[in-house]
Amino acid sequence: MTSLEKLFIFKQWFIAFRKKQSFSVPLAMDGFQIIPPPAGRFFADPFVIENERKNYIFFEDYRLRTRKGVISCIEIDEQGNCTEPQTILEKEYHLAYPFLLKTEQGIFMIPDTSANNTIELYEAVKFPDQWVLKRVLMSGFKASDSTIYPYNGKVWLFTNAMNSCEPAGKGELCVFYADSLFGEWKPHRCNPVNQDPRTARPAGNIFLHDGKIIRPSQNCSLEYGASVMVNEITRLTETEYVEQQLFEIGPEWYQNNRRLHTYNSNNHWEVIDGLIDIVDVFKPVRWLSSYWFRCYK
Repeated sequence: MTSLEKLFIFKQWFIAFRKKQSFSVPLAMDGFQIIPPPAGRFFADPFVIENERKNYIFFEDYRLRTRKGVISCIEIDEQGNCTEPQTILEKEYHLAYPFLLKTEQGIFMIPDTSANNTIELYEAVKFPDQWVLKRVLMSGFKASDSTIYPYNGKVWLFTNAMNSCEPAGKGELCVFYADSLFGEWKPHRCNPVNQDPRTARPAGNIFLHDGKIIRPSQNCSLEYGASVMVNEITRLTETEYVEQQLFEIGPEWYQNNRRLHTYNSNNHWEVIDGLIDIVDVFKPVRWLSSYWFRCYK
């Protein structure tokens, strides 16, 4: 990329959705509808949840001016009409990957708070737009894209552990387990259970399909979030962890799309993301505004 292109090209992540289709190996990628972000922002890491017969998409909403992400959501009706994005959680540090978990105790969210060296659990006190910090699950290390999966009487936490020297996207998959969401978290005996940059970093909900535990992961072997690798966990105990790759979901489903690093679904909708290069003649102004904001806020 030339200097001129760097000056005016903005790499903009976007999210997309479609009606839920049967999960298949490989996964057909037709019929997605894009939700384009406004200028100077990008949308990524979409999660979808149903509550009181309404469906919501939660996602990272990154603002170039502040150079950090907040968590926003939209409501989507049965015809695929979406409301305007609403900010539902903002901190002084960057937020991303709003993992959602609905239980008998309530609706919980674990956003990526690796910028704060924590894994934080939030509870919805008034869904979808009022959240309180319920508990810091772990602290003192950088962990991204934490994902919970209840299995075999325990709650399993999958996270991408990084160190400050590693480039974006790199890291190791570590697993922790507890008797409940609010229990004592213990590290898996085999941590890190996966050090392969093609499959270590989580890319969405872990789910069951035809009796198989399916774990989407980000392929960061060549560049951050290039594609989604779909894996099957074949062994998950307190002392063993085994998984195998099934197939890859690439960015080719959309013209000029360069990356794809999230896949999620519920009973009604599937959501993904992507990245395209857009020409933004105001990008230099936005960068200067961002610099001023960070220096003088």
